[in-house]
Amino acid sequence: MIEVLNLIQRANNGLLLFGAIHSEDEMWAALLLAKHLQWPVVADILSGLRLRKLLTSFSDIERNFIFVDNLDHALLSDSVKGWLRIDVVIQ
Repeated sequence: MIEVLNLIQRANNGLLLFGAIHSEDEMWAALLLAKHLQWPVVADILSGLRLRKLLTSFSDIERNFIFVDNLDHALLSDSVKGWLRIDVVIQ
């Protein structure tokens, strides 16, 4: 666990990749992690975050996060691949 925390603390360009989230508690935990780390979020459609269904009644929350939609499509571009310098991904 300490190794993981050290890796996160040393990260310059982190990315959070959220897959399937099954409960509202898990969704809030994911959002709290994103808020704490201030890393961009790539949300799988199964997470519920991609559609921002939980955030609709909390519009100020979405402004505190950077959501990257359709990253899989963006990575098809050589210029995006050259620009993107992610050193740590938490999935």
